[in-house]
Amino acid sequence: MKNIKATVILLTILATMSFHSCKRTLDMDDIFEVSTNSVSLNYQGLLENGDHAQIEIGTSGTWQVSSKPEWVELSKGTGDRGRYTIFLTVEEAGTMEDREGKIVFESLGQTISVDIKQVKKVEELNVSPAEIAVNIRGLLDNGKAPAIYISTNSDWRISELPEWISVDKTEGKAGNVSVILTVTKNNTGESRQGSFTVISGDKTEKVEVEQDLTYIPLTEVTIITGDQRGAITSGEATFEVNSIETWTLASDNWIHVTPNKGDAGTTEVTVSLEPTTVARTGAITIKDADNLTTVVTVKQEVLLPDDGKAVGYLYYADDFEWVRPYGGEDELLKAPTSAGHGKGFAGSTKNMHTTGPTGSATVSAATAFANRNYEDINWNGNAFYYGAHYFKMGKTDVETGIKLVSIPNTTADRSTNVRLTFNATPARGGSSGSGFDDVILMVEIEGPGSVGIDDKSTKYKDDLDIQIPDNAATDWYWIEKSVTLYGITSETKVTIKPSTKTLGGRYNRWLLNDIKLEKHSKVN
Repeated sequence: MKNIKATVILLTILATMSFHSCKRTLDMDDIFEVSTNSVSLNYQGLLENGDHAQIEIGTSGTWQVSSKPEWVELSKGTGDRGRYTIFLTVEEAGTMEDREGKIVFESLGQTISVDIKQVKKVEELNVSPAEIAVNIRGLLDNGKAPAIYISTNSDWRISELPEWISVDKTEGKAGNVSVILTVTKNNTGESRQGSFTVISGDKTEKVEVEQDLTYIPLTEVTIITGDQRGAITSGEATFEVNSIETWTLASDNWIHVTPNKGDAGTTEVTVSLEPTTVARTGAITIKDADNLTTVVTVKQEVLLPDDGKAVGYLYYADDFEWVRPYGGEDELLKAPTSAGHGKGFAGSTKNMHTTGPTGSATVSAATAFANRNYEDINWNGNAFYYGAHYFKMGKTDVETGIKLVSIPNTTADRSTNVRLTFNATPARGGSSGSGFDDVILMVEIEGPGSVGIDDKSTKYKDDLDIQIPDNAATDWYWIEKSVTLYGITSETKVTIKPSTKTLGGRYNRWLLNDIKLEKHSKVN
């Protein structure tokens, strides 16, 4: 047992002797350490978080930096024993390639290397907006001067400016910056285009500028309506003039506006009208120092009281039976020529322009038409026909409608609200089972009154759909339509015609029957 213990002690002594023979020259109390073995920098020479890089060194002896890249500056390169924080200053990298190197620290006869890497600069340039549209004054729609916003990591400059554009900054350093443009008033009489270039390093961005002849109106008011007493009934008696320059205004002699001139800024003006016995239209013309003009239309209506007739009173009705003697067919009732087809297809109708007296009709078709206060709104189109008891209007590439040039049984110096009712249908092809034209109608008035809305200004309703889906088995049929006309008088004219919303292309043909005008309500 004693021999075993002796052997263990001997092995321990030998192991200890072996350890000390492999130890470096540092004593057990010597210290030499560096906080990192690598540093990665962006092209600006900073860490990813934007801070300057730093290295901590601790040693129990003197130390020094024995080598480093020439593009790296250190806040300290030598020192005595202790702990130090060394800050790295690295200049901005170029755009050609990344660069690498080593910082070598030496102390206590030993060296420690720190790898340092800096990525190359990748140039960036963003300019917005790339396209700018300004009005005649050189301003945006919001009345402000245009601007561009530059974001870049290099010095920048602006070049190739058109002579009619200037900027508040022509060059600058890396970063984010706004540049305000001054665009001179466009006196060329036509729109003009120009461009300039923002250059940053090897990057370029072009900015396009277009200047038209539009401008922000000097007032948002476009129309003012008054009655025969001079009271304003629609629009504002008082409104604002907004101008960036001095301004003046002029008006018809029955329109009075105060004040009639002003300085730059916002000015409130007041309108008054002289009484009248006849309807009239005039204008307020506002002009600024640049000779830019805004016109406010002024309408003075003679608003007549209700005619006193009872609701339901029939002013006018026409079932077109007077058309029968002229010999047109009833196309809607034509028997199909193929099994499964619906009734009706195009047949023989008579041209209203050229058909003379016939049968019990003692005057020409055109004379009979005019005697009932009707008018073909496209007379030269020669596309108005008589069916058995209806009008047929339009032909290939030609459309027309009918105008009632006066409303019978209306009372002079009075007005009324009426309901216009009529039957209509789209034309159909000339063979059994044919398809229908795609037609949408509109009702429009001239003179006093409004259509569909009691606002004294809406003059048409353009969405009266009379389309019939194409189906060979469908019987051709009439479609009843109606619309209310408010405040009409003996001077009001009523037109029914294809709407601009019609999708029929070359074929906007349609039929009309059974017109009726009856009292809808009393005028307020």
